[in-house]
Amino acid sequence: MKKNILLLILCFVTIISSCSKDLLDLSSAEHFDLKTFLNSENCDTDCGSEANCEGKIVKLQGIIDESNVNKESNYFRLVDQNDSEYNMQIDVKESINLEVFDKVTEFGSKLITIEGLIKGFDASTNFSCERMFNLTIDDSDNLKLK
Repeated sequence: MKKNILLLILCFVTIISSCSKDLLDLSSAEHFDLKTFLNSENCDTDCGSEANCEGKIVKLQGIIDESNVNKESNYFRLVDQNDSEYNMQIDVKESINLEVFDKVTEFGSKLITIEGLIKGFDASTNFSCERMFNLTIDDSDNLKLK
């Protein structure tokens, strides 16, 4: 009986520790992949609440989704290099549109790094709400090949 209780406690501790999210140092020089960033404690919040990552300048890496580039509306999508379910809209300031989209075209579907301001918004789904994020880039030098 004691072995079963000990095993149950060990399983419970393992499950709880595997569910914990990492707190990222957003001020570091490291570029985080989208999956790591979006699953971090920094971005963990409920709809209607601001996440800790919002309003911060962050450094991300990913692959440009060439099927989701909209120069006229000043945005493109970045996807995680290992898990395409993780993606983010990258909003481009109109004043740097030409330089950024020239780079987007040149870089194609290669791994890039990008730095910009994170903004959050509530996105309704069929039965719930999810807090999602966009990144705004305001300097074309913040978009580079990895």
